Amino acid sequence: MEAKVVYNGNATAAVREAVGQLLSYRHFLHPDPPAPRLVALFTETVGEGCVAFLESLGIAAVWKTPEGWQGSTMATKNEIVPVP
Repeated sequence: MEAKVVYNGNATAAVREAVGQLLSYRHFLHPDPPAPRLVALFTETVGEGCVAFLESLGIAAVWKTPEGWQGSTMATKNEIVPVP
C-alpha cells in the first residue's frame, strides 16, 4: 500500500507518484510469484479516469470522503473498503 496526499486537487501527481512507488516495490521487493496486491490510498478522490488507470495496472484505489472510506471496484471486490 502506498498513501499519497492530493495537494490542491492535483490527483495526477499523486497517482503518478503512487504508481511509480508501488511498481518499484513490487519489482524490487517481491520479484517472485505470487505478486502482492497493490493499493493506492489517497486523501480525496482522484476521479474516474485515474481510478480506471490504476485498475488497468492492477492497483486498487481507496480515498477518504467526509462519510468515511470509498474505493474502486477492485478495492470493494477485495474487501479493502465496504461495498457502498
